[in-house]
Amino acid sequence: MWNTPHEIHAIASGRSFGTQQLLPNVLEAKMTTLDALLSFMTNPDTWITKRMEAAEQLLYAPSEYAVAARAYLSEVYEDATLDDALRLGALKMIRKADVRRTPPAPTPEVRRDLLIARRRIALVKAGLWPPAAGWDADLRAPDGEAEVTGEMSTRLRRARLKVVGGRDVKVAGLS
Repeated sequence: MWNTPHEIHAIASGRSFGTQQLLPNVLEAKMTTLDALLSFMTNPDTWITKRMEAAEQLLYAPSEYAVAARAYLSEVYEDATLDDALRLGALKMIRKADVRRTPPAPTPEVRRDLLIARRRIALVKAGLWPPAAGWDADLRAPDGEAEVTGEMSTRLRRARLKVVGGRDVKVAGLS
């Protein structure tokens, strides 16, 4: 039976509800399914293709399950007595999980926008906002290396070297 929102709030805050401590049924169900998949994967009487399917699902589970699944699929790959299709399937499963966990590298535009945002935050914190026109010209230039001159260079220098407690401190987000 599903817990009511009131029961879930009591559980999340660490309090008991009524006379017994309640367990979140959703978490119990998740752990039960993960344990069931683990038992399928480790059962030597289950067909290897089904064991591999269970291992593939466990690759996306919490780390202790994922480590066990990865170890099992590595053993499948390393077993030279198995069919090549099974061994290749195990490698594909591992690779697919690795790709899914690796975030894509930010594009140059995303990196530039991040640098502009960091600079803006640093200028606001340094009390130099609103800035003069061209405060982000060096970052928005096609080559990313436009020259900053005049009043803007002075303001940027002040933002870079904010005096805190009598010593110069580099403000985060400014190079």
